[in-house]
Amino acid sequence: MNECQFNIPFDPIITLVVFLIGIPALVFQFMPSDVRRVVFDKTRKWKIFLNLGLPLILAAITIIVGILMEYLCEFDGTPWHEAKWTLIIIILALITGWIGIYVPLRYGRREMIIKALEKEAIYSFQENGRLKDKPIEDLVDLGMSAESAQEQRLALESFLNIMMYVVSHPAYNGDSLETPILNLIDIVTLNSDVRNVSNLRLEAEILQNVVLEKKQIEFTTDLQNAIKVVSSLGEVALTQFEQSLEVDNVVLSCIQTLDLIVSGYPLLNSNISQALFEIGSLAIKHQREFVGIAALNKIIILLNTTSDPESELVADTIGLVAHFWAVEGSQREFSKQYLMDIKKYFGKSLRCAIKNSYQHWVSETQFQTADLIAQMARSMRIKV
Repeated sequence: MNECQFNIPFDPIITLVVFLIGIPALVFQFMPSDVRRVVFDKTRKWKIFLNLGLPLILAAITIIVGILMEYLCEFDGTPWHEAKWTLIIIILALITGWIGIYVPLRYGRREMIIKALEKEAIYSFQENGRLKDKPIEDLVDLGMSAESAQEQRLALESFLNIMMYVVSHPAYNGDSLETPILNLIDIVTLNSDVRNVSNLRLEAEILQNVVLEKKQIEFTTDLQNAIKVVSSLGEVALTQFEQSLEVDNVVLSCIQTLDLIVSGYPLLNSNISQALFEIGSLAIKHQREFVGIAALNKIIILLNTTSDPESELVADTIGLVAHFWAVEGSQREFSKQYLMDIKKYFGKSLRCAIKNSYQHWVSETQFQTADLIAQMARSMRIKV
């Protein structure tokens, strides 16, 4: 009986195995720490096993089968002896080629990680009618840790895709977007190194698109959260960005978004009015008077469309007028005349409206606004 002739081509096999293991190792080694944290999250390790573990196992099985066949003298002394290893090397080369293409594309690009998180969030809504918090929180982290405005924009665009998918879905009932809405503003505001006006504008557009897609919904939780974030977004634009026409347009877009919510949701009027007051008063403080007037006009529209004006709406109106009044000169004259023109919307005498507004702002511990109302009232010989 002839002994088996062992002729294993170790050089090409070892070369392919080195590439097979080395390519993923290099990709993961040079991966940014924030991306690595997302990829290796304990809830996603099974995906790495499927994407990388199974090809590696297949390669190992292929090599083991070849060695066993060599040991058992399969095809020994036949043309299949050489062809066997040729076939095995081709299989290993195909696996290595697939790993060499797939791993850098799937794990070596920030864009692909963000897209994977977007798909994960949308899939969770398809399965449960709710968005999982984890992919949303990871998107926020990637947006906040972005090293450029373009990287930050990638996260924001995924937010837009997720939120538009949810609000246009038949199962959407108005309370499924709490986490993305409330975390949206952090992406731009908490990373001052890449703060960018165009990304701020994109955030405003995201919220406006969500509002435009609103329909008859059971709950208004998402709209209430949107009002809060729109107000905060306007304040951020006025306080953390240099004055420019582009920034002013962002603030005006926030005011327009608040106006879009009014129709069909009268219970949110006080929330909207409060948000308009906050944006308007801050705009006046930063000498963006035309923005303040835009906010004031929207509150007047609320008052005009309300059969029984709420005390909060009147208080917000008078409080904002008082901020205009605080600046001496033509602005003070404007505020006095404006107050005379709109008093018909208060549903009570001007004296009573001013007094109640003063008490409202004191009870809200907004003493600066209350003091401005008191000073304005004294100039009009009204006792508060």
